[in-house]
Amino acid sequence: MKIRTIYFKVASMEKAVAFWQGFFDKAPPKRSEYWSEFKKISPILCQCLSIVMKSLKA
Repeated sequence: MKIRTIYFKVASMEKAVAFWQGFFDKAPPKRSEYWSEFKKISPILCQCLSIVMKSLKA
C-alpha cells in the first residue's frame, strides 16, 4: 500500500504550518487560513508522521 495524502485537523493553522515548515525546512506551496499543503515528502516519512500524529492524539 502507498500513502499518497495525509490530512490533519489542527486548532491553529498558523502554528501547525510553522511547525511543519521548520520540520521539512521548506514552505508549503499552497496555503490558506483553512488548509495548507506540503508536497514531495517521502512515503516513509509520511507513514512515520501518521504514526506520530496518532500517538499525540492519544
